[in-house]
Amino acid sequence: MTHSLSALHSAQAAIAINSAAVRAIGLAGFAVLNQNLEGPAVAKITIVPHEGAAGMVEFGPVSIDKPFQTTADMRNQIVVHLAGIQAERLVEKERCGTAYSLSLQHANTIAERIADMEMPGWRLNRSSYAQQIVQACMMKATLLVEENEGTIRRLADALVEEGSMSGERVREILAA
Repeated sequence: MTHSLSALHSAQAAIAINSAAVRAIGLAGFAVLNQNLEGPAVAKITIVPHEGAAGMVEFGPVSIDKPFQTTADMRNQIVVHLAGIQAERLVEKERCGTAYSLSLQHANTIAERIADMEMPGWRLNRSSYAQQIVQACMMKATLLVEENEGTIRRLADALVEEGSMSGERVREILAA
């Protein structure tokens, strides 16, 4: 009984480590592309290793020099949200980890706002136009994640090891 209980705990620990690694690479993809697309500065990244693995990227204050968002800024936000999904696919080809549904929901919400701004009064085509925006942003996110894979993996490895890091530490790793 003790032996099988020990094996169960070992299996649970392996799942938690794998989930943490997948989540870390998703968070790292999110942070790296956010910096590349000149989004707000990362203030902190935290990962909580457990079977489902959770985490978050906190951002610093947004500059008051740019109070209004353009549709280009909004498209970049979509790319950043989708970058976490695409980065997780570097580790798990078959399925995405924990970030998938929430990131896709945020991406769709932003795309619908863009559709409303670019196509006022065209409510019938709104969802198909928003879907085209998300698909185009997914292609861009995929390309940027592939181009930055080494940096994303370096940041993810450090995040798994450290568990939490300041924005300054993130920038230090990205600069290396």
